[in-house]
Amino acid sequence: MARYRAAILMAGFAILCLVIHFYSGWKADINEAAMHGQSATFGDYFIEWIRDTFENLQSEFWQLAVQFALLAGFFEFMRVKAYEEDEEDMKQRLTRIEAKLDAQSGER
Repeated sequence: MARYRAAILMAGFAILCLVIHFYSGWKADINEAAMHGQSATFGDYFIEWIRDTFENLQSEFWQLAVQFALLAGFFEFMRVKAYEEDEEDMKQRLTRIEAKLDAQSGER
């Protein structure tokens, strides 16, 4: 359970935000309908709320997807560059070791 504490906390915050968003939107819809001399209907509000919520979530999802792709590409580029530098350094070290081994075998 402690392993998933952060995920549970984030899910709790997400649910709390959805509840607050729903409640405050419902109250605003009631007030707006009253200003026009009508009564608010829950079914109409719920459909509008679902549409608006998923529209916002879709936008956030695409933003995160693009950020993830850019960061993954950047990290891959950095990893390849670091690997190439490490590989060159390793070749130089092996060359020095081989030279020392040749020198030692020549002495015997």
